[in-house]
Amino acid sequence: MRTAKIVLVAMLVMLGMSGLLNLTNWEGGRSMVEATTSMAGIPEPERPPWATGNSVITLLGIAFIAFGKISAGACCAVGATRMWRARDASADAFQAAKSWVLVGAAIFLLLLFGGFIYIAGIYFMGWRTELGTMSADWAFTLGASVALTTLLVLQRDP
Repeated sequence: MRTAKIVLVAMLVMLGMSGLLNLTNWEGGRSMVEATTSMAGIPEPERPPWATGNSVITLLGIAFIAFGKISAGACCAVGATRMWRARDASADAFQAAKSWVLVGAAIFLLLLFGGFIYIAGIYFMGWRTELGTMSADWAFTLGASVALTTLLVLQRDP
């Protein structure tokens, strides 16, 4: 069971490293974030005054996504490494090795629920556009996967 938990955490590491794709596909990320913050999919007269195509806001959005994923993945990598080293240790030592996994999962959930669902979905009214609803659905799926994985991994081992 310990090995399975380590492999699950390694999968979270891979999810986190997908943040590198956000950095390498800068133009794609920029256009997605700008479409969200400008509320391009909402008819002009219905857009609230905080709709913006400001390049600084776009940059902050891309940075939040990319570095959120990367930092969450890095924390999970530390957790997986510590878990691997403690795989034959006592239950208390193995449980203590999981602490960085919780930090990584918290960052993932902040990004997915706080960033994609709350900020993009609610504040920038993504729920009113096809792009926004697809993003929110995917963020919820990933967030639920991260949460369930974390709950399983953090269960105490005998």
